[in-house]
Amino acid sequence: MITLMHTCRPLLAGLGEAGASPFVRTLPWAGPAGTPRSPAPAREVPAALDPEELAAADGVVFATAGATPHLASSAAAMLAGTAPLWAARQLEDRVVTGFTTAEGPAGEEVLSGLLRAACHWGSVLLPGPRPGAADPAALHALGIRMGGLAARAPSRVMAAQAT
Repeated sequence: MITLMHTCRPLLAGLGEAGASPFVRTLPWAGPAGTPRSPAPAREVPAALDPEELAAADGVVFATAGATPHLASSAAAMLAGTAPLWAARQLEDRVVTGFTTAEGPAGEEVLSGLLRAACHWGSVLLPGPRPGAADPAALHALGIRMGGLAARAPSRVMAAQAT
């Protein structure tokens, strides 16, 4: 089974090659109580997202799966929770990109929802691969571009993974 975290590896390698210090955070489960979820293997579960880390990151990569044209509940809850950071103008000028493993119209809707939020923050959008494209070479190249654009001393780029 290829997990979303596995898909992020080439992107993280590209970020590192560009001089960034990438780190991965997972979004806490925000589904209805009692709804089953399929957790990734323990070795691949990143730490939970801390809003202070989001505010300190020079760039953000949104990565999410999707089978419907709706944001994962964890992604929607994270975006709603950024209101205090947005109000304090702490998310402006971040380089933001994203990708989804969902293909077709569902993937396009999921990705556009994430990137609309980044526009609302005042971020600089970096086009990523087309929805559903999990090509390792394309993600590696995206990591290099992202790391170069987010370059500050030192550059910290966060990948937020919706589960």
